[in-house]
Amino acid sequence: MTSYFSLPDIFKNWQYSIIVSLLLLISILLYELRSLKKELNVFVPKKSDKKIIQKLLKELDLDSFHDDIYEQNSWYGFKKEAISKSISFIYKARLIKNKVTDKKLQILINNFTDKLNEFHEYSSVNLYGRDNYLVPNKDNLNENRNLVQQETKEMNRLAKESFVKLETLVEYAKNNEYL
Repeated sequence: MTSYFSLPDIFKNWQYSIIVSLLLLISILLYELRSLKKELNVFVPKKSDKKIIQKLLKELDLDSFHDDIYEQNSWYGFKKEAISKSISFIYKARLIKNKVTDKKLQILINNFTDKLNEFHEYSSVNLYGRDNYLVPNKDNLNENRNLVQQETKEMNRLAKESFVKLETLVEYAKNNEYL
């Protein structure tokens, strides 16, 4: 009965069979890869996420944060307005926690908020209000000079670390078209 059926040459030689099946498999995989690549390249941030990050960064006022906190030496104090904007940012970021659909963006917001909160917790104990500035306690400076210098170094370090987290957040937002 098998003598009536003849197999094509491809199936008679097992090496040809393997080559043809691999070629078919590769062509299918290449087609799938191309279609998935098109889907991945079409990342469009949600409008709600865009709106949230833009409102948060507007609340913080990037220029004010850069000039009045990051570049300002804590020995000379910080502007109350810049500190209050950053506190407002923390408050609003905590309110919207877990409402951003982009998980990486949410992690970056949380990282920056945590570092900024650490800065505020430390500086709230070591800064006092004078006019429009919050400055370190320089009363009895001759006796407490080393302590005040250590406190200002720590506040400067925390401000710089906060700014690094902010730069990472802004860079991610720009690269993914949130800004």
